[in-house]
Amino acid sequence: MGRRKVDFGEDVPFRRFSIYPLVRQNGSDSFYTFTATLVDPFNSSKAAVIDGPNCQAEIEILQNMGCYGYAPEDEARRKGCGKPSKLFLFDTEMFFLLHGLGVLRVRIPRELIEKTALVEGGAEKLNKTPTHHLWDFLSSPSNPSSEPALTPFHLRYAAYLYYRSRGWIVRPALTLGGVDFLLYAELPCLRHAAYAVIVVPSSATRSARDVAAHLRVVSSVAKVMLIIAEVSTLTEDECKGKPWERVKNYTIEETLLSRATDVV
Repeated sequence: MGRRKVDFGEDVPFRRFSIYPLVRQNGSDSFYTFTATLVDPFNSSKAAVIDGPNCQAEIEILQNMGCYGYAPEDEARRKGCGKPSKLFLFDTEMFFLLHGLGVLRVRIPRELIEKTALVEGGAEKLNKTPTHHLWDFLSSPSNPSSEPALTPFHLRYAAYLYYRSRGWIVRPALTLGGVDFLLYAELPCLRHAAYAVIVVPSSATRSARDVAAHLRVVSSVAKVMLIIAEVSTLTEDECKGKPWERVKNYTIEETLLSRATDVV
């Protein structure tokens, strides 16, 4: 489940996070929708931010009801500083909150939609739903002329959805390069990540040297590595209108790897 962090004096009971608390009041007058803005959509980063003078309550809800987003002030808060003023949402959790839970709206610049329509060709591209525009944006390569640095978005989103539905806190591996996600059983401020996840399509192959290199890095910080392969049972044509529906039909196969310690 991950090691407990040091210098933690309070006895906080262990709890898993459900993916549903934010939508319990769906359909009622009190249903609330958060609003995020894409961060420099013409740059390689694909993230959105929730900020503004009155956003602290929203940030607190998203962090307490599922540990969503990354607040740069989190480290400072341990030293007694103020509450975070910005919350960054990464691509997978952004789409999960928007489409999976229906509690997020993402502001997409009009010029981005028009640019995408011009590249793809056809004015009908402008008539896509906002969800479709966001999916296309998150799925598009940051630099089409170079090899993508990350696993394709639809594969990472399938993995994110898979682990979130099982109660894990799924975080991008900002502090551990080379893997796609870190899985936490409790809040990251209370417990270290238990697993590091690498997502690969079933058709891809990884060399033994590549796997060993990742395993050595992961083991050095007391993590266990999960490699998951994904196979879709639907073709692209069957999900052409809603490509994100294809994710629901992935078969996920997990391979658990750990490095044996030397016995003296």
